[in-house]
Amino acid sequence: MSVTFITKISGYTSSNKYTVTKDHYPFAYSYNLHEIGKVLVLEPLIDKVSITVPVLDPKIRAKVHGNLNKAEKWRFGKDFKKAFGPRIRSRYRFAINVKLLGGEKLLVQGVPWSKGAGHLLRLEFNPAKLTQGDLSVVKERFREVTSELLQWDHVVEFGRATRVDVAVDLVNARMTDLLVVSNVHGKNHFYVGEGGDLETAYVGIPTQKKPAEQLVYDKLKQSVDKGQKPGYSGIYHSRVEIISKSKNLKLANIAKIKNPLTRVTIVHPGSPPPGVDPVIWGLFLETCRYRGVTGALKLVPDDVAEACKTALDEAAGESWRPDKIWKHWPKVVKNSGLLDPA
Repeated sequence: MSVTFITKISGYTSSNKYTVTKDHYPFAYSYNLHEIGKVLVLEPLIDKVSITVPVLDPKIRAKVHGNLNKAEKWRFGKDFKKAFGPRIRSRYRFAINVKLLGGEKLLVQGVPWSKGAGHLLRLEFNPAKLTQGDLSVVKERFREVTSELLQWDHVVEFGRATRVDVAVDLVNARMTDLLVVSNVHGKNHFYVGEGGDLETAYVGIPTQKKPAEQLVYDKLKQSVDKGQKPGYSGIYHSRVEIISKSKNLKLANIAKIKNPLTRVTIVHPGSPPPGVDPVIWGLFLETCRYRGVTGALKLVPDDVAEACKTALDEAAGESWRPDKIWKHWPKVVKNSGLLDPA
């Protein structure tokens, strides 16, 4: 389903006029806020996938080993280039960046240093940014690396999806207006821009040595900072990214993964509830980001706290419905083409 909607927010410009978008976006649901109009919560995206591929045949393993060695020495084609970086090269002998049609890259890592790894190849790419032509190139490059001895159906049948990044865009929602609440244990890191606006929230970080697997950020600001053309006609939009990891998930079963979107709650508060001063409401919401909702409620009088909590609960029920979003996941996987044999 898609919709054309009207908003008072015109993205990275300072205009406060109505902006009519003529683009249509597939969305899971929408909600309305009096101050800004309609907000669309889009269908989920496969923002990144990492696939490990076992190869047991010694002849094929030797061929792959030789091909990757040639690729690192620039003797396997212009689209194959040696990849660098400690994270990329720490676990594999070979690491190759493969150029795709739309400017995206396929990372191919091969021959793990660990003898107990159980696989020979690791593939990493962003399906959400790939055209069908790009995905065909991914499959073609896999066949090239294996000298046509293996086809993509081998990846589908025997590959393991060790990492799946799920992304959800909230169109017409400013990051700085959102409250991000983690539903898993861990620390929270919030990053504020020079103008005082919240730009990024990392929540549920297990330890200082491990990166956050729950992230919400100002996607429009990121595009502008990188000099990229903003999506969604330049309307404010925020992105929720959740990383799902598994050692034994078959790629063929990727549509059946447990809903990772339940790890967070996104609250989009509107106007202050009746009886609560707008200034108090604004300060309360700001305090929620750094002390948590429970901590912020302790700092206001009981009657105000009750009104604020009720308003937040109602807003959370409207703005973040992970079960409704996740109903679209099987369709997203199917349409991605990942499980198609060629």
